[in-house]
Amino acid sequence: MWVVGVGYKHEHRDPAGENAKADILGLGSYDVKNVKTLQTYVIDGDLESGDAERIGRELLADGVIQYFKFSHFSDDGSHAAFASASNAWIVEVFFRPGVMDPVGLSVASAISVLGVKSVRSVRTGTTYVIEGDLSESEVKAICEKCLANDLIQTYAYRRI
Repeated sequence: MWVVGVGYKHEHRDPAGENAKADILGLGSYDVKNVKTLQTYVIDGDLESGDAERIGRELLADGVIQYFKFSHFSDDGSHAAFASASNAWIVEVFFRPGVMDPVGLSVASAISVLGVKSVRSVRTGTTYVIEGDLSESEVKAICEKCLANDLIQTYAYRRI
């Protein structure tokens, strides 16, 4: 499995990150300096590195304002290192198993149109890179109150 993260280049605004930061600050006195987002795609299939790179470049990212990074997906979350930052928290939010993911279905179909036939499924989510002085309990509260809907989504977080 591969994971591809698509984010906004440094010189461009990240509207979803700005909205998430405003929502977090609206919850109370959290010390959040910045929030960046990456649209995250977990691609299950027999892909080579070149296939993952091509999918990111030709299908998922707008090369003018966005960048993409990819790596092998890891159940322990170590793949999230592609969201490079220091002294930050990484939060990944995905749909729960069984919840319909129409964007994932569309991406899987589009990958097939690119000529990559070995994709079994695509899951989509959002990776948040939260910079600030936050404790683990504060990050958990932020996830539960504003980043994830517990009925249909799961979340995982780790400090980098």
